Amino acid sequence: TATSHSLSYLGIADIFAFTFYGPIATFGTFYILTHSFSSIVIYAGCVCGLVSTMILCTNNLRDISADQQVGKRTIPVRFGKKVGELEYLLCALLTSLFAYLAFSFSVTMLIGIFALLVYRKVKMAEGVQYNKCLFLSSFLNVIYFLLVLIHMLF
Repeated sequence: TATSHSLSYLGIADIFAFTFYGPIATFGTFYILTHSFSSIVIYAGCVCGLVSTMILCTNNLRDISADQQVGKRTIPVRFGKKVGELEYLLCALLTSLFAYLAFSFSVTMLIGIFALLVYRKVKMAEGVQYNKCLFLSSFLNVIYFLLVLIHMLF
């Protein structure tokens, strides 16, 4: 947000959050370490990218009025709170799809259930309540890590 040409002022930060905190970071690290390709890694990275986008989306929902005042063109500023909530829901649902493609039904079920529970909180939040939603959205990455670890060990 250092200049008026930053991602948040252009309204495309969500795309970059998903891409660079998800499949690019995950696959890039995997490739550097193994010099090989795996679609599972791309799918697993998409879950991380979606969770990162959910965190950004929660932040954008919380800051709609402040962002409007400074000219940021986030998705909720451009299209409204309902569309921002739908973006969060879409990301929550897609976590299940990509977890399923990468791992198994059990990981899919659990990460999807947790993501949808957080979505319910986001949908009902107002003002400072979004801060708790930010924590819960961030905690989805911890839950995902633990689910993948359990899946890999057993």
